Amino acid sequence: MFSNVMKTLSVLFLLISLYSVAEEQKDHNVDSDIVANALDIKSLFQTDDYRNVSLSPDGKHIALIRNQKDVPVIIIVDVATMQAVNQIYFAKKDSVGHYLWANNDRLLIFLHTKQRNEERDAYYGEIYSINIDEDEGKFIFGVRSLVRRGKIRKNVTNADYEKHLAHPRIISTLESDPEHIIISTSQYGSKGMWVFKLNVYNGTTETLAQVNGYQVDHKTTRLWYLEDKQELWSRTTLPNINVILERYDFSSNNWIKYNPESITQELSIIGYSQDKQKLIVSDYCGNDTISICLFDPSKQTISSLYTVDGTDVDWLYLDNENIPYALSYFDEYPKFKILDEKHSMAKALTGFLSKFPGYKLKVTWDSALGEKALIQLSSDVQPTLWY
Repeated sequence: MFSNVMKTLSVLFLLISLYSVAEEQKDHNVDSDIVANALDIKSLFQTDDYRNVSLSPDGKHIALIRNQKDVPVIIIVDVATMQAVNQIYFAKKDSVGHYLWANNDRLLIFLHTKQRNEERDAYYGEIYSINIDEDEGKFIFGVRSLVRRGKIRKNVTNADYEKHLAHPRIISTLESDPEHIIISTSQYGSKGMWVFKLNVYNGTTETLAQVNGYQVDHKTTRLWYLEDKQELWSRTTLPNINVILERYDFSSNNWIKYNPESITQELSIIGYSQDKQKLIVSDYCGNDTISICLFDPSKQTISSLYTVDGTDVDWLYLDNENIPYALSYFDEYPKFKILDEKHSMAKALTGFLSKFPGYKLKVTWDSALGEKALIQLSSDVQPTLWY
């Protein structure tokens, strides 16, 4: 893996703060630089020049993937100067698949590796970890994390080797613990699933739980780790479409089953309500369309919280204090419903919607202070843009 400083790279997007957009709300016209241009058929099948654009948790850096001569490269941009300060790419058979922020200074990169005699790259479950200002990082998961000087380390046991023969999925980046993340692994050969705490610097793992069932994998089972209450939840869909909702009890090392009525395989956990007593989930909860619901574990009941007549709710937007301020849905085109017009993020979102009418809008706030937003715009006639 190699890294070079690129201070002269021109970055084709702006980061707009919460307050700067509020000043521009009087102008309801879309900027001329985002007017849709005519597209030819080739452009519809081209890989985007920029993708996976994301803010660091503290909002001080932007990372993005850019294709340079068909090689995906991660570019790191300093928000204060809007200058590129580093680029991360791989040599030989490895390439960047996608990435996530582990903390303010470190990235987790999921590597794609060229298969012998195959045109397509493959993902072997390897995670590479690197600081945004470093030239070299290290493998923290996958077989190559067990290798030293081209050979498996002598202290590696068969159990260690089996653990890393798996596809990992990050289920929490642990904002309160920047050195660790929570991952679930789907083992090769249908050998079940595990949940580990993984150190993002040295790759050490701590076993948290084994998921019930030998045949479970990432296709049948979805896991959530709720950091505010340090809870692990699981939703498994069995072949007969029977849905099982469980919570792992760390004190007894057992899964506790819940049987609320009307849950479906569409159930997705968003987080806890403000009082930390009920789970906010996305599911039908007795309605004809997917809604935002409240699940009460103590009573094992699920009730509708927010719904949109005639269409599914896409997602509920919460601030850093778990206060809901808007939801998104699709009705002929992507739309938002403001839940609290006085909320600062809702006011900003209203400004974004006014400034960019007709676009599918995705807004991601920095998780530290909620003062910077990365805005992603897309439509059926315009390549994706970021502000």
